[in-house]
Amino acid sequence: MTAITHRRVIYSLVYLLDVLVEAGVFDAEARRKVLERAKAQGVDPLADGGMDILLGLGVRLRARGGEGMRLSEEQVLRAVGAREGVEVRRVSPLEVDFDPKSRAVSEGFARSNLLVPLGFQDGQLVLLVHNPFRPELWSDIARVCPPPYHIILGVRADIERLIDDFYGFRAALVAAEARFSGSVELGNQEARVQVAERLDADSDQHIIKAVDYLLRSALRERASDIHLEPKREGGHIRFRIDGLLHDVHQIPATVYAAMINRLKAMSRLDIAEKRRPQDGRVQLLLAGEPTDVRVSTIPVAFGEKMVLRLLSSHSSLKRPEELGMTEAQLALFQRFVRHTHGLILVTGPTGSGKSTTLYSTLKTLASPHVNIVTLEDPIEMVMDDFNQVGIQPHIGVTFGGMLRHILRQDPDIIMVGEMRDLETAEQAVQAALTGHVVFSTLHTNDAASALTRLLELGLEAYLINAAVVGIIAQRLVRLVCPHCKEPVPVDLDQMRTLGLERFFENTPHTWQGRGCEACRGTGFLGREGIFEVLPLETDLKDALRRGVDLAQLRAMVRAKGIPSLVEDGMARVVAGRTTVAEVLRVAGGAED
Repeated sequence: MTAITHRRVIYSLVYLLDVLVEAGVFDAEARRKVLERAKAQGVDPLADGGMDILLGLGVRLRARGGEGMRLSEEQVLRAVGAREGVEVRRVSPLEVDFDPKSRAVSEGFARSNLLVPLGFQDGQLVLLVHNPFRPELWSDIARVCPPPYHIILGVRADIERLIDDFYGFRAALVAAEARFSGSVELGNQEARVQVAERLDADSDQHIIKAVDYLLRSALRERASDIHLEPKREGGHIRFRIDGLLHDVHQIPATVYAAMINRLKAMSRLDIAEKRRPQDGRVQLLLAGEPTDVRVSTIPVAFGEKMVLRLLSSHSSLKRPEELGMTEAQLALFQRFVRHTHGLILVTGPTGSGKSTTLYSTLKTLASPHVNIVTLEDPIEMVMDDFNQVGIQPHIGVTFGGMLRHILRQDPDIIMVGEMRDLETAEQAVQAALTGHVVFSTLHTNDAASALTRLLELGLEAYLINAAVVGIIAQRLVRLVCPHCKEPVPVDLDQMRTLGLERFFENTPHTWQGRGCEACRGTGFLGREGIFEVLPLETDLKDALRRGVDLAQLRAMVRAKGIPSLVEDGMARVVAGRTTVAEVLRVAGGAED
């Protein structure tokens, strides 16, 4: 036994505040104010449970970069670890290779005591524990796993996540590998599936448990896509988080095939068909919150590759003012939306957030007095507020053809998923000119090139001028991680080489993330949009009538003082929200 295992520490509010003062996170005055707030709520400052009380008070600290940040559990535990001489570590399930021998600690014991065994190191059982300073805990655990132990302090959310992984997903994979060989018959499944909140350790349905864990894990990690890829030696699973793919699991080949079949059954795809691409959808329910999932399979060298796109449900859609637009951009955009008729275009490449912008806007406009009809290929998020039509070209249901029928459905607002051809563009313009608000998307680099794209489709300039209200070009940039951000001196010589020196003449430093557990070592956490919002006004309409080229159109837009995507991005770099490299990565090709 170690000194830690014989020491008793109660996580009371007084104890936690003392260690925070000792660590320099709080001063005596801040400690006094927190205690006063807690006592006003009838809290016993000497009782256990101080962690929840302290975090529940929503205490804000001054973070680097000048942004107020809430006190986190990790900060509190690091202060505890510094006082008590215990290592503190953030541990991701994606980085741990669990040792089956450590399963002597039961799942029930692990959950009730908030600990998880990570395996053996130098003959010691490595345990991640939320509060290891309880002698009775170690007398209990010594009965099944004798000492010595290597003890690490861990955040509660990490421990619960690891318990799910250790006792659920990994165990299910091992059991499934032993049980399944070849194809797996899973039977009929509902198109709407309740994802289990916890994994039932007594369940024999190992594949179902493994798939539930995978989906829950992806939602928890903020993944936008899950890639399941067959390889010669087994299956490879990757999550796309903040726009980049991350390796997460390697699974046996027989288990991979069974998981693919389970996911195909959930999304009502043909399990027997493995030679042709298939597309489906399913809605997941986790904690009562729906998340729509688009499922796509294609045959590849070693089997079927599947991609699941996780789409934000209506409950988590942001309002337009939360998308990241500046005040000036938002004012222009809201001016577009207030029109009673006209065409509003959102442009950008795949993955630039166009669908989120459109859905957020339409949800804001939805009311019992408005008929909103959408044409999508495919329907991305099922919304009760809209009448959504899925395009099916193989049976003749096309954008252009359906638009004619939709105009007979008395719509107020129409959303056309994409303008791909002249027929669709003509019908959308016709709808805009006959008293409807029409939203649509184009795959173009910036706002000005959307106008030339419409000309290239074959639309006449006078129709574009009469119908188009405004254009929003956008990209998504990763945000500097607030947990590990640090200043970086501006290299003006490099900025001159890139032609960006004008943005940084009065800026001594920018910010970057050095990499930490919270951001998986990437230095980035989360994304937001950068925008170019262009109203189609008289001077641009005249230029279109004269047939000016794209370069001249862009020059006119810049002369109007409308920031380009790169300029908008650089303003966010100066504000400390992202980096020069990130803006150039997503928007560097937006202008010639």
